[in-house]
Amino acid sequence: MLSENSLVTLVQPEYHAFFKEAFVPICTFVLTNCCMNYAGKYIQLAQFTGAEEQEKRTLDAIMSSSCDYKFTVKQSLFYQIPDMPIAYWLKPSTAELFINGSLLSKYADLRQGLITGDNDRFLRFWSECDARKISTLNDRNKKWFFYHKGGEYRKWYGNMTLVVNWENDGFEIVNFRDDKGKQRSRPQNIRYYLQEGFTWTALTVADFNVRYMPEGGIFDAKGSSGFCNEKDNLKYIIGLCNSKVSMEFLSFLAPTMDYSAGAVGKVPTIICEEKKAEISNVVTTNIEISKADWDSYETSWDFQHHPLLRSVPTIAEAFTQWQAECDERFNQLKANEEELNRIFIDIYGLQDELTPEVEDKDVTVRKADREIFAPSFPMRSAVCLVATLWMWMVLLMQVANGIPASMLLLLRIRITSFRFATMNTLRMILSVCS
Repeated sequence: MLSENSLVTLVQPEYHAFFKEAFVPICTFVLTNCCMNYAGKYIQLAQFTGAEEQEKRTLDAIMSSSCDYKFTVKQSLFYQIPDMPIAYWLKPSTAELFINGSLLSKYADLRQGLITGDNDRFLRFWSECDARKISTLNDRNKKWFFYHKGGEYRKWYGNMTLVVNWENDGFEIVNFRDDKGKQRSRPQNIRYYLQEGFTWTALTVADFNVRYMPEGGIFDAKGSSGFCNEKDNLKYIIGLCNSKVSMEFLSFLAPTMDYSAGAVGKVPTIICEEKKAEISNVVTTNIEISKADWDSYETSWDFQHHPLLRSVPTIAEAFTQWQAECDERFNQLKANEEELNRIFIDIYGLQDELTPEVEDKDVTVRKADREIFAPSFPMRSAVCLVATLWMWMVLLMQVANGIPASMLLLLRIRITSFRFATMNTLRMILSVCS
């Protein structure tokens, strides 16, 4: 459009202004049928809610000679940015970063991953599978491999709950066809499978969020991933992607909810050698903090024990210790993210556009919640007791036909004793939970 026309004016209302229940990016504009380096007028109403406010603020901007939400921009500014998005709010110095720096795609291969064609058939939660058949040390002779499929808003590490059947180099998926012989799956970019890199949630209403991806995993089309050309850039790029700086660019490179590999690859990237070691160390710490949080819950493969299992006499004391650990983890991660923002803002010279502060809602490790978390300990204990009782009963049924009567009687006695102990424990647990 901009190659043949010139924008004269553009007004961009707030996304919910006219559709309260919907997120609708709309604008109104005036074009001329000739291409010239015209200084257009742009009005941004994103900070004002309500249909009435849109009209009032637009008239105010038209009548005012100085207004902080009215911009006068020459069209040549847009030509400096890949795909020429109409990012009228950018300062010329910010747009010049696309010329003076390199794009992220120069430093990392950004790829979409596997489309199985039938997730119900080929994907499982790791807890559903035989642990002996899950690849954990990049063992390519296993059946199940951890699968990165995007997931909830989470930075640094996590969202590793799924596994995919990639036995024999994905023979079953690669040869998955319909009745007419057409391939239903799409195993693309296979040479990047099982490699170390970074992954992100491509389709999300939240901000861009990147996680470290250990080697040995496979990634999905909606869990797009990046693989650095030089490994010592990996942590640096993860830090950049999780900073406010990258989000500043992605706000117009990926204005919808889809952070595609193409859009992410256009983020201008400045590798500051003087700061690389410092940034990499902070990012490594953030990954470790996020991993410790992720491993605190049984959805993690590396979960060891419930965090309230401690050498203290009461659950209340255990929870207090756990709460202190969560708070320390949360505060440290928040401080680290703000430090990374500060470093990258300085590197890119965006001090007038961005501030380093991070809101609590954007810190993606969890705090201990007494109302939610504390009751989980006795309830999980109850589940374990019932499961153990069921195991004994199954064992008895399996061996009943092949053991002496005296041994069978002994097993029955032990199971009966355990059953009474279990019931008493359950009564105690229910009284604690109520």
